[in-house]
Amino acid sequence: MIPIKNKRFKVLSFFLYFCLSLNAWGQENASEQNSFKTFLKDIDFTTRIKLEHDDNIFLSETDENSDLKQILTQGMKYSKSFGKQYVSWNYVGNYSYFDGESEEVLSHSGKVLYSYRPYDKFSIGLKNDVTWLQNSNITTAISDRLLALGYTQVMPGIQVKYEMGPATTFVSDLGYQSLNVSDDANDTFIDNDEFKTKTALNQVLFDDRNLLGTAGFDWERVNFTHTAAKGSATTRPFIGLLKKFPGVVNAAAEIGFADIDIENPDDEDDNNVDFTVSLESVFSLYTKLNASYTGMNKSHSLRSDYVQYTSNLVNLGLSHAISPKSLLSANYSYELQDFDSIDAIAGSPRVDHEANIYNVNLAFNQQLNSWLTAEVSYGHVTRDTDFASESYEDNKYGIGLTARY
Repeated sequence: MIPIKNKRFKVLSFFLYFCLSLNAWGQENASEQNSFKTFLKDIDFTTRIKLEHDDNIFLSETDENSDLKQILTQGMKYSKSFGKQYVSWNYVGNYSYFDGESEEVLSHSGKVLYSYRPYDKFSIGLKNDVTWLQNSNITTAISDRLLALGYTQVMPGIQVKYEMGPATTFVSDLGYQSLNVSDDANDTFIDNDEFKTKTALNQVLFDDRNLLGTAGFDWERVNFTHTAAKGSATTRPFIGLLKKFPGVVNAAAEIGFADIDIENPDDEDDNNVDFTVSLESVFSLYTKLNASYTGMNKSHSLRSDYVQYTSNLVNLGLSHAISPKSLLSANYSYELQDFDSIDAIAGSPRVDHEANIYNVNLAFNQQLNSWLTAEVSYGHVTRDTDFASESYEDNKYGIGLTARY
């Protein structure tokens, strides 16, 4: 293979070499291919190369810098049942190279799930999700913050499910989440640990297998590693309904009543009512629509001067198969982040703020053959806020290829 001296082309060259090699291997080594497939028959591999132009890589309000980004993504997915046991895992590694900044950013994410069903009506599951992002100068939006930092996030959990009868199911989840940034000098108000539980009873209503009621409670405790004043504990009973119209639409609604205990005695405790409604519709074999709205949801703030904020979030998604090998998709979201003065940390200015965040994503995918797909994409973000120097617009234009094998 010819050595690549220019970083600008090294990702593209690797992918081209890989695709040509894969094609030749498939044509000339059928027996070896079959043997290899037998060995790895339960593992799905995905390799993706993408060129993306980003016109505001630092998410700046006044000094916008554009750059060409090369993205190489490698994914692996495995799942298998062993009698009463089930195991699955997936891994995604992402390498991005910013041509103008000569900046390399690496990320890894993985999920592992193990479940055991000793009896027909009882099952227990263990899981762990891990995400790692390399420290870099490229700005990333996380929750209510804009950060040029790497981070590590770990989320282990356990679930117990028991079918109490033909129409009643008990489900209980216990989870932990840890978020740690990679630059200790900047993590004072970011690093945190969260313990949470969710217990629910699901009941088929009125002998209608397509109408499901649920009731239960959530509990969570959040501790900020370096700032005890931002800690809180929340108890939230909830009720919900799910109605299925087979082949047409699924509709769901949930309402919760949160009692929030703020750690800092100088800050006021809070009570809150939140709700979520969602729709999933299949108009035909070719067109799907989903929509959801979450209102008045209290979220933990990663800012230095607020304990929490109120989020109102709208999501809309539409996908349409133009042909058996062509897919067009569009997604839109709007979030209003409301920072009430009462949620400011004691000693900070008691000022109201808000942030309006708009996201639009469009994509067209064309299957070229049994293992290769081409894509064209566009993404837009607008953040409009009265926080100083935190408003921005960002546009991304991309083309890519994905190989599945």
